[in-house]
Amino acid sequence: MSSPVTSDESCDDAQRVRKREKQRDFRRKVHHQLEFLRGRVAHLETQLRAARARKAMVPLSWCEVARALKADVVATKGVRKSLLAQAEDHAEFLEAMVKWVQSLSPERPPSRFPLWYNVGLCGSNASRRAALDWITQHMYHHTPMVLQHMGFHPTDTTPSQAFIFDNSKGYIEYIYTDRRIHCAATLAQVLAAYQRLYYANSVDFVVAGRQVMDQDELGKDFIYSRREFKNENVVHREFVSEHQIVHVQHSIHDDSKHPLGAIHRHRMAWIVLEAVSPTMVVETKVFQKSQSWTEAAGYVSVDEEARIVGVFEEPHMDQDDYDMLPPSVQEAQLRQHVTSTLSRCMQTLNGELEMALQQLDLEEAQAAIEALPRDASCCLY
Repeated sequence: MSSPVTSDESCDDAQRVRKREKQRDFRRKVHHQLEFLRGRVAHLETQLRAARARKAMVPLSWCEVARALKADVVATKGVRKSLLAQAEDHAEFLEAMVKWVQSLSPERPPSRFPLWYNVGLCGSNASRRAALDWITQHMYHHTPMVLQHMGFHPTDTTPSQAFIFDNSKGYIEYIYTDRRIHCAATLAQVLAAYQRLYYANSVDFVVAGRQVMDQDELGKDFIYSRREFKNENVVHREFVSEHQIVHVQHSIHDDSKHPLGAIHRHRMAWIVLEAVSPTMVVETKVFQKSQSWTEAAGYVSVDEEARIVGVFEEPHMDQDDYDMLPPSVQEAQLRQHVTSTLSRCMQTLNGELEMALQQLDLEEAQAAIEALPRDASCCLY
């Protein structure tokens, strides 16, 4: 039989029930308040998006519309002008290419003018740049084949010099080759010396003694120059890679913008600098030029060629006596003169290159000394 419930226990139970009911009421109120706030936030976000959309749809003023349209018109006119200029350049370039292709099959005998006869510039700056780019890229692409044809093997670094007097093609061709080794020199140093030599030499090499033409129109990739007293135009270009530098030059036989004289001579040259080690550079040069020729008469006679290259400027040589010599003897004396002249020019060029390298070494040493702290530099003396 259970014990009777006292009045104190009944009071405690009633308090616990009231407390639980108050807690449930509080949680209900918190839940309702959170639901209200979430709904309010969603409503306000909807209003904000609508307000932003209405603000974005506000029409621009006519002044702003007119200003924008004017800017579009100016930009469109600029683009149209540029496109029209490109179209004109392409049309001129196409016309020049068609004429050039049509001229590749001359009706002259093959021995009178070789394949390189039709090398000229005409038309717009774009077509002139494209022609020079094609000529120099073509030479650069064939550099390994040219060096191999001249007897330079990639693994052979033996210094050598040779002169070839070739009359087997129906005309005379002069070829001078030279291979030298630069010890205790980096590729960058030899390149810097050559670039300095372009502007300061005594053999009319690249820029020195020549007039540079169309530098702004042709850009920095090319040096297009001429010797005024001979009206001889030549393009020069460098191809630089990490371990090799190739300098090419090629004569231009026809230029409507810079007319040439009546007598022409084809010239090509390759100068290859190759780093075989961090402090050793192999320098290989190939200079090639043809017998003089005119468009009207073809190649000049041997005695006229002798006069052009300066054979009769020698004190012991008389032109009347030369004319009476047999053709074989005339060629032999011409060969002897050109051999000595080219050898002398090559020795001069090589000597001036060595001087440029020495000057660079002195400048680098001086710069290193000047970079030292004052007290450190004083102790060197």
